Amino acid sequence: MLKYIVKRLAISILILFGVSIIIYTMVRLMPTDYVDNKYASQLQSGTIKQEDIDRFKDLYGIGDTSFKGIAGGYIKWVGNLLKGDLGLSFKYEKPVNQVITENMWISFAIALVATILQFLLAIPLGISSATHQYSIRDYSVTVFTMIGISLPTYFFAAIVIKVFSVDL
Repeated sequence: MLKYIVKRLAISILILFGVSIIIYTMVRLMPTDYVDNKYASQLQSGTIKQEDIDRFKDLYGIGDTSFKGIAGGYIKWVGNLLKGDLGLSFKYEKPVNQVITENMWISFAIALVATILQFLLAIPLGISSATHQYSIRDYSVTVFTMIGISLPTYFFAAIVIKVFSVDL
């Protein structure tokens, strides 16, 4: 059992590493970046110079778009990540660690409410389905469960929002 858990954790780490490489590369290869978008109007009006924008890009580590620059930026990012430094948020202009800790409790509260609702629905439906095996109730619970598992979460959420907030 321990061998299985260690194997699954190792595979999960490799998958996270691969996904981080793909996402980092895709973000860096986009035709424009955050700094260009943020200062485009100021550059057109002449209140900021291109040298200042280049300085901001170097500050954020996104100035060099060559393969060597992207690979070096990724290695630097992973090194900072291992030290616990997630960098500076472009949007909030605060450390990312601080932004995450300010907002994660909302996600935890939503997950807790969802888990409680899930248990309040699943346990009685499971007991009912088990005690009335091969009945219409059993098949209905099984079909709705399979539909719930098969639908993508965002699609199911859109349906639930429409039903409970628009149609009611």
